[in-house]
Order: sequence, then structure tokens, then C-alpha cells
Amino acid sequence: MTLAENLILGLQHMRALGPGPFLDPAKLEARARGLLSEFDVRPAEPAYRAAQLSGGNQQKLIAARELSRGARAVLAAHPTRGVDLGAIAFLHARLLAERDAGRGVLLVSSELSEILALSDRVLVLYEGRVVHEARPAATDERALGLHMTGRGAAERA
Repeated sequence: MTLAENLILGLQHMRALGPGPFLDPAKLEARARGLLSEFDVRPAEPAYRAAQLSGGNQQKLIAARELSRGARAVLAAHPTRGVDLGAIAFLHARLLAERDAGRGVLLVSSELSEILALSDRVLVLYEGRVVHEARPAATDERALGLHMTGRGAAERA
């Protein structure tokens, strides 16, 4: 699919994109240009094929599509995997803005520094169960890592 088409997945029914069952190509292109620019997707060409983008730019394309919806909740699974440092900072800021706008943000990440930087509350799962809960200011990467390997309770004993 093109970048413009990819950016409307799940939104095809919106009247703002065209009359009735038809999509207005000019509206799709205008929307795509705005999002591609805002999220710094390169190349920022709506007719470009998503499969031709680098992995980092595909990640930014998906973030642009999903974060532009205004959903009440966002599930962000490894949102910065494969993107450069500038994009990481931008995506972190966008996720915090989603939270600040009152939206629920569930962050799933293997990057403990990312979890500590973005979270209000951290839950650690081990063998399918929550084994630890903490506020980021009250924990660190070592403690989280121990709980992630099932050794957190043993360290406290």
C-alpha cells in the first residue's frame, strides 16, 4: 500500500475523507503530507510504498497512523524499536502528550530505561502473572530485571 493508503487504515469510513463510499485522493494526499511531515517519515511522499521504507520509517509511519486517531487508549508495543535517537525523543514526547491529554497509554517495552522514563506505574510480568508493581522513582533497572527473571522475591529475602 502507499503511505497515504496506510495512514487511513481503519478510517476509510470517515466522511471527511470523501463522499459516501468514495475516498477523495486530494484529501488523502493532504492528510498524508501533514502526518508524514509531523512524524518525519522519509521519504515524505504519499505515493511511496510502505514496504519500501526503512524499518525505522515504517515504525514512524505506524506511530503517525495510530497516534493521529485520538483514541481514548493507546497500546504502544516497542514504539521506538529501530528508530534513531531524534525519533525516540519525538515518540516519547508524543506518548507523554497522549497521557497528558487524558488518554490511557499502555507501554510494552524491553527497554527498561524507556519504561522508567515514560511510565507513571510499572508492572512486571513473570510466567504470566504480575509479580511486581512500582513507581518509576521507587525502582531501578536492576530491581526490575530481577523481577523479570523471577528472582525479585529472592533478593528481598
